Amino acid sequence: MFGTNLTSSAVLKSFFWRNVSNVDSFTKVYKYQISLLTITCTVILVSLKYVKKWKRKEDSSPTASGVLREIVKPSEIMIVDNDELCIQAANELLKKTHHYRVVGLDCEWVCDKVRHPIALLQLATSDGFCALIRLSKLSSIPSSLVSILEDSSIIKVGSAIKSDVHLLRSDYNISAFSCLDISVAAKSLGLPPGSLKKMAKDILDIDLNKDKALQCSNWEVDNLSDLQAQYAALDALIPVKIVEKMMLTYTKISRQLDENEAWNIFLNTWHNVLDVNYSFKSKPNRKRNSENDDFQNIKQHKGINIKRALYENCFLQDPDGNVLCVCNNKKLNWYIEKGLGVEVSESPRTVRLNFMPRVFNRTPDSLYYMKEKENKCVVCGQTNSLRRKNVVPCEYRTHFPKEIKEYKSHDVVLLCAMCHTRSSLYDQHLRRELTMKCEAPVLPLKLTEEARRVNKLKYAANALLTKNPLISSSRIEEIKSTICDILNCEEVTDDILQEIKSMKLPVSNERSMSHGQKVVKYFQERNELNELEILWRNHFINTMKPRHLPDLWSITHDPKCSEYSNFHKALISLK
Repeated sequence: MFGTNLTSSAVLKSFFWRNVSNVDSFTKVYKYQISLLTITCTVILVSLKYVKKWKRKEDSSPTASGVLREIVKPSEIMIVDNDELCIQAANELLKKTHHYRVVGLDCEWVCDKVRHPIALLQLATSDGFCALIRLSKLSSIPSSLVSILEDSSIIKVGSAIKSDVHLLRSDYNISAFSCLDISVAAKSLGLPPGSLKKMAKDILDIDLNKDKALQCSNWEVDNLSDLQAQYAALDALIPVKIVEKMMLTYTKISRQLDENEAWNIFLNTWHNVLDVNYSFKSKPNRKRNSENDDFQNIKQHKGINIKRALYENCFLQDPDGNVLCVCNNKKLNWYIEKGLGVEVSESPRTVRLNFMPRVFNRTPDSLYYMKEKENKCVVCGQTNSLRRKNVVPCEYRTHFPKEIKEYKSHDVVLLCAMCHTRSSLYDQHLRRELTMKCEAPVLPLKLTEEARRVNKLKYAANALLTKNPLISSSRIEEIKSTICDILNCEEVTDDILQEIKSMKLPVSNERSMSHGQKVVKYFQERNELNELEILWRNHFINTMKPRHLPDLWSITHDPKCSEYSNFHKALISLK
């Protein structure tokens, strides 16, 4: 095309210089050249625009991004206005988020002088399914819907989502966890944040209808109009597509992805900005810091600092000066107070026993308890905002036999706040596998009347046994009166309190057993309880890939099989 134009131009130029003899001829030829050049430029611009559209269409095709294709129109809109349909919608959402655990979330309500409770909850999955749940029309909210919102392994995406979550909590007492705000997501990648309409235009190149009349329409009307349904569905679907497009651009992935790959990439990209709030209002008269300007409006997750260092690295020695174990100050103080040992060093603090404990073989499993350990995140090495992480979750270990529970310190490691959040999300995958394998669904615990009575007694007895100075004398008398009324006794003695503390909750049906109890029972019946520990340790290693684990930390750790367990029991018996 370009060659033809250049040839034509050369011919015209030659013709002009040989044959033009007056001004009129010059003007005619010049006008002809201008017209030809204009046509050529128009053709080029139209061609470039066509190529750009074709390229965008190719990039957004299923073969380019697999499950993360740019669906900007709902494939199915399900309007839910009764309890039965709500259960169906929740089941459909669970099915569609089984592997790729992401939903878009938005809420609509009516405002006429005062705000009404949320009338419409929109939930959308990546494949275009949108459930419009009319909360104002439901007689009750099914537990299956609540479980989706409260499940921290399902990430909820939205614009100003924390405001919607706050209103859900205040209006219906429903919490939502693992929320991702699209503005926070944009800021974390160095992109400009903005409203849903602005980000839809900037990132997806689509014009979102945010007509004020439609936005403030009556969402409590008997039947939603087609325009209302389309508007509400897009408000939930578009945020998911925005964060997916940002993620694919950031990771530079163009190959086809299956659901598991897409979920892992999504989680790795956004795990550190979950449940982070974004405020569009900057503080007045605030000095700007160029290093932090990009994140000045993001309220970063501060984490929860542990009250004291988990590892105080104090030493307990036998009379010959051999290290028996590394422990904390509280344990050393007990030995000194009981006259069982004396302090021989202040740094590191060391207590030497005045009796010879039983000799034991120093196997790798037992030597783990004699090594100093660092107070830092075992994954990334950070030393701030540390939290304890139970590699084998407490909901299982609490039902282990006593001889195994005594060695839980091996499976308590330190993680920073961000790594802890990511690890908790990964844990949900293994929990679901155990739910299927052990037939142990996670259901609300249903206690019998007798179990409630025992539970109430145990709480009361524990409150009195702790002898907390913050409990007022009137409150103590009230607790004692409660115990006397339940047991039909005249006085509460220490013996009665100890007897209550040792009571076990009666089990009368399957719902009275928690998920953790059923899983432990399943492995215990097959003599594979140690396999359950190994399963969780392997899961932690494979998902988090820790680089700073303590020396001698082992997946197959089993100290009860070593001679160290005899020494440990001997120390416990002294107490």
